[in-house]
Amino acid sequence: MRSQKIILIFGLLLFATNIWPTKLKVIETKYLITISKVNGLDSAVKITKGMPMYILDRTTTDSLIANIRNSPTSTLTSNFLIEYALNVKDNLELPLTMKLYFDKQIADSNQYKPDSNGWITRLDDDFYVALIKHKTPDLESQLISYYDNWFRMANEYKENYLKVLYMKDSRKRDMFYYPYVNVNEACYQILLALRDIKSTFATQERFQTHLKYLKFYQHSNLSAHIVDYSTVESVEKIHLSKSYKSLGELDIYNEPAIKRYLERYDDPNCSKYIWFNNSEGLMNLGCYSGPDASYGKRYKLKLIGDDLYIYLVYRCIS
Repeated sequence: MRSQKIILIFGLLLFATNIWPTKLKVIETKYLITISKVNGLDSAVKITKGMPMYILDRTTTDSLIANIRNSPTSTLTSNFLIEYALNVKDNLELPLTMKLYFDKQIADSNQYKPDSNGWITRLDDDFYVALIKHKTPDLESQLISYYDNWFRMANEYKENYLKVLYMKDSRKRDMFYYPYVNVNEACYQILLALRDIKSTFATQERFQTHLKYLKFYQHSNLSAHIVDYSTVESVEKIHLSKSYKSLGELDIYNEPAIKRYLERYDDPNCSKYIWFNNSEGLMNLGCYSGPDASYGKRYKLKLIGDDLYIYLVYRCIS
């Protein structure tokens, strides 16, 4: 049975890759569940490319979010959960999911080590904002436990930090300098979260313990980056050559107006994705290197008979 499922997934992805113009991948949202079951949650989340699946297929997205309780932590899973948690208000199971996932993060922190550049992965502000938004009665104790783990690391790294503070060999200096600064910034972040939930643990004395090792630009409050997909920058109505029942049936080769959107992204350094749920979809067009690096657009799609509405909801230019 497992081998049959793997063949099914391979066939679906092969279909999505080959039947459409070069490198355009078209994915029906319901198959994310199958991908998650066969290859793991990270594999399904990776295919979403950070797009807001919750506005396209809430049932599928809720199922993936529920699976987070039984999955290990990862950057992909964290980002998927954060995006969902910052934008969804009516999932009554979400506070418990956030709590259980944070428990795993706390446990993982006992194994945190600097990478080859001296950096230690820590949680983004977005994660703390999401935790507070969906807080449980256990959040304060969780944050304190997490702080204690990072504070222990600070004590471990302090001696080496002081030894290399004025060292001229920048490579060797950075290997011991950045871990200490990094853990102090993490401690400061956690204290901000504790302060935001009005915990008495977040004393001025504790703040000052860490602030003196941070640059001024690091002395900021918690903030979350939220993309408002309800705001439409522009909309185009395309009259198609025929009626389609689903976006999955669209014949791109015979719809020149749609091909026009994709042409700029034919470069090998670019990617083109469409996710669809019956007559609604999301389209992500972007480049990750080359002359158009960091240039991209995100669209909502809505099919009504022989008309396709394309809504520009987000653009990235750097």
